[in-house]
Amino acid sequence: MQEELIKTLRGEIKIVANDVSDLLYFEDVFITRTKPSLTTKKFDQYTIGAIIKSHYSSVLVIVRKLIGKKRNEISLMRILLRLEDNNSLITKDWYAKEWLKDSQLLSSEPDQLMKGFIENIPHDEFQKNFGKAGFLDKAIVTKDISDLENATATIKTYVDKRLAHHDKSQPEVVTEKYYLKALKTIDKLTSKYILLLNQAGMASLKPVLQ
Repeated sequence: MQEELIKTLRGEIKIVANDVSDLLYFEDVFITRTKPSLTTKKFDQYTIGAIIKSHYSSVLVIVRKLIGKKRNEISLMRILLRLEDNNSLITKDWYAKEWLKDSQLLSSEPDQLMKGFIENIPHDEFQKNFGKAGFLDKAIVTKDISDLENATATIKTYVDKRLAHHDKSQPEVVTEKYYLKALKTIDKLTSKYILLLNQAGMASLKPVLQ
């Protein structure tokens, strides 16, 4: 059961990571390239409005996709919910074994004392990020789920009531500050669970523009 769960979640986190990378890339291109050109080139107000509306409509839909909860969906939220339900299957020993499996540090180190030090690295890393017990701390995942919900609740309502449907009620407007905080939270949590599932650390999924 552990092997099947991890295989599934690794496949899903790869898809989620691609979505998050696209989201951050689209936003970066818009802020650093598209937006400045709107003020320096002679676009009429209707064209400017259409470009801005198109950008934010598309990125908000991606955010909404990342927080879907339906069982047949692949999303960051669904990954967290499955980990919350199966936390005891994600053990520190498994994490350390996977971390050390392809470690060049360990294979190239002849000194036994240094080998012992290297072998402790993934154990310390797991305890720092995922709990001090021998398995994933459920409370950590539960808090991350809550943080993700709080950071995206207004976006979810807006997309559901204005972009996916046209509800008669007036949804709360998504402010730029709220939107940027949502992106930061999504980036942080996706990076965190890539580390858990693939033992590959990264500070951010934001692509570097060339």
